[in-house]
Amino acid sequence: AAFNHDATFVDNAIIKMGAGVDLTLSSNGTNGTIDAANGDLVLSAGDDVNIIADDNFELTTLQVGMESIAQYNLV
Repeated sequence: AAFNHDATFVDNAIIKMGAGVDLTLSSNGTNGTIDAANGDLVLSAGDDVNIIADDNFELTTLQVGMESIAQYNLV
């Protein structure tokens, strides 16, 4: 499909990308999810990456192999 304008989806719709559903975007009407089930999720920008939350911000990384677990909670 090709879009030259907005694409609107109903609540609980799932956008699936990749032959093996490598990336999905979904929203249940309250919360949104980006899932890169088969690999890394990379955010790349020529300048800043801004994450804006009306509530708390939490970042958790899980231990993989010998890597450490890091968790950040900013209120």
